[in-house]
Amino acid sequence: MSALDEWQRGVESLAKLLDAALWSSERLAAARRELACVSSTSWPERRAVVLDEQFALLEVLATSPRATVFAGLELTTGADIAIKVLLPTPGFAIHRRELERERELLSRLRHDHVVEMRGHGCAGTLPYLVTGRMLGGSLDAWLGRAPSKSERLQVLRDASSGLAAAASLDLAHGDVKPQNVLVSREGRGRLCDWGSERYTTVLFSPPERRVSTPPSPAGDVFSLGLVIAFALRGWHETPAPNERADPNIWPVLATRGVDEPGLVELIARCVDPNPRARPSARRVAQMLAPPPSALV
Repeated sequence: MSALDEWQRGVESLAKLLDAALWSSERLAAARRELACVSSTSWPERRAVVLDEQFALLEVLATSPRATVFAGLELTTGADIAIKVLLPTPGFAIHRRELERERELLSRLRHDHVVEMRGHGCAGTLPYLVTGRMLGGSLDAWLGRAPSKSERLQVLRDASSGLAAAASLDLAHGDVKPQNVLVSREGRGRLCDWGSERYTTVLFSPPERRVSTPPSPAGDVFSLGLVIAFALRGWHETPAPNERADPNIWPVLATRGVDEPGLVELIARCVDPNPRARPSARRVAQMLAPPPSALV
């Protein structure tokens, strides 16, 4: 099969998924009610795409240049899931390799603050990965609900703990950003999207990305520092054009608008331009646990 034929088959596979899965949020609730009334073999009368007799696609959650993420249900358990399906784009071979890397990482990294892998396979010619779904949404969306400072610190501690677990296995995330920190309805955090082989989000990447350094635990801590600043003040500041060549600008920008000295020190240490000077993710989690009386 030629590359063009494979691409065309991928487009057709994606079209079938989108045609059947563009449902409303009301349909998601209705599907859950139906699940309680019928067996998994007939649910829901084959009106949804069901992958491998296990995973029903309900609606599109998000799309990017490389993948579409669907909300779904695991038919055997009724669990809420997210199904990431790769798109047939020119970078498909690279994205497929990254999805395989994510699958391998998640199979090794079983932790309360890392998304749980629940399955994988192919939808037609398009690879997919299934993980548990966090109904609170991503950190950036969750912040729009005005959580308290203690609630924000809890999610940040959880994200730090997830990175610490990865670092203990000599693994790195490579794309730590607010969109990749997911929040449960109970206000607990988990990290998702672990497949990056390189730093992909410039706004939250460490300065060492400029010399094509591969992702590392220290690089993850730099990105985590920027995420902490974002969560505490609600905005992200980038260097002006005349400041971009100065790596020492990050401790200044990242701490601007943060008013608690302990958190200012923590963020500044995380975004130190010297990777060896940054604290470990485990230490960050410890430093994000101030006395309860200080949490307001």
